[in-house]
Amino acid sequence: MLPSPELRPLPRPRSLSTPRREDLLAAFRASERVAWGCVGAELAATVLLLAFAWGRLGTVPAWQSVSLFVAGAVGLFEFLLIHWAGRRTNVGDIADHATFGVHSGASLRVAVEDVCRRMGLGENCCRISLVPDKEINARALRVGLLPGLHGIHDVTLNRSILHLLDEDELKFVIGHELGHVFLHAPITTRCLLVHALFAGALSLVIGLLFAGSDWMIMAPVVSLAMTRWLAFRTTAAHAQRIEFLCDACGASVAGGLPAMTATIKMAFEAEARAQLLCRVMEAKLADEDIPMARLLAAYEASLPFGSVVPAETHTLLGERVRRLRDNGRQLSFGGFVRSLSGDATDLDELRDAVKELRRAAAVARVPVAAAEIVADPRRLSECVAAIEDHPERVLVGTEDEIDDSSQSHPSPSRRLLFLWREASAPLPTANDSPSRADRR
Repeated sequence: MLPSPELRPLPRPRSLSTPRREDLLAAFRASERVAWGCVGAELAATVLLLAFAWGRLGTVPAWQSVSLFVAGAVGLFEFLLIHWAGRRTNVGDIADHATFGVHSGASLRVAVEDVCRRMGLGENCCRISLVPDKEINARALRVGLLPGLHGIHDVTLNRSILHLLDEDELKFVIGHELGHVFLHAPITTRCLLVHALFAGALSLVIGLLFAGSDWMIMAPVVSLAMTRWLAFRTTAAHAQRIEFLCDACGASVAGGLPAMTATIKMAFEAEARAQLLCRVMEAKLADEDIPMARLLAAYEASLPFGSVVPAETHTLLGERVRRLRDNGRQLSFGGFVRSLSGDATDLDELRDAVKELRRAAAVARVPVAAAEIVADPRRLSECVAAIEDHPERVLVGTEDEIDDSSQSHPSPSRRLLFLWREASAPLPTANDSPSRADRR
């Protein structure tokens, strides 16, 4: 564990305000109207760029013009290669008897079907996959070519989520991710074809303007950088609004109590893993000869699927780090080769990261026993009261708990308060989707 001789409260109270769901929905719809205007402007700019390029096509060979356009347009979808490269298993293909904590392949499919039914979504509306990843996380992918013409709807669950959460808590996570895909997907994620055409046209124009120079081959790179910024830029406040809305979506299908206990479990798990990661970075700073890649591999190997038991995991990680340090002192051909290749780790950035992690770990916690709350959700009111009554303390020792204003996700404390305060309010349904046609 990170040494914390004295936990101190924050010098000033942190912000624990949470928005109302009605205000979130209004802000989301307003941002969507602005986004529609931006998409229209992007389409108009694409037409102008193509018109400009049409008069200059003869200045370079036809194959170069085609290559510039295709590289820009197709390059926008390179993130799909990373997504498809993962070892994903469709939930429908998992054997009934396969077990993941308290879940089985059969119960997982039942949970997915129940969530989709409660959200008013049809069967096979979205591919839901499982990946053998130890990170406590789940991801949603929405690739829409045009409104009403979708490309990919995909939710990925990391295996650790299944080992950490019970059935209703898992339904909250699935409902949250499906909220990202269907209810609260920004229009920019539903117009990838428009963005691709713009990237291709911009790449073509830049290439034609710099025809014959070395800069010509950089045209697709420049156009993709500009297009990604225009298409996917978002503020932390807007991203947080969507997170809150998706939390409400998950709570609507799983219930408020499972939503809050899942949030608490994942928050404390994130804290435990942050402490382990800090130890890895400290080991690198203490012995710069140990390759960072090997330290991260030791960290990954030390993690269990599901909940970290701090004492056991720290001991296991410490043993692995000591072995790496001892092996590093032994002269070997492999070690000689690694020393020649070097380590690109920025030690200054590493020191800053350790400093921030230690600062977060040293903040006083709210007086609440999380394990007791999870064991008896009826005591959640105690947890909420403790957070509200002690704004100068944090629920867990993570950086976002201190200040989440620049983060894309709200802090665990604010998520809990939002779920608690909205528990008696009407919760969203699939009918609130900004585009029903998109589900077809």
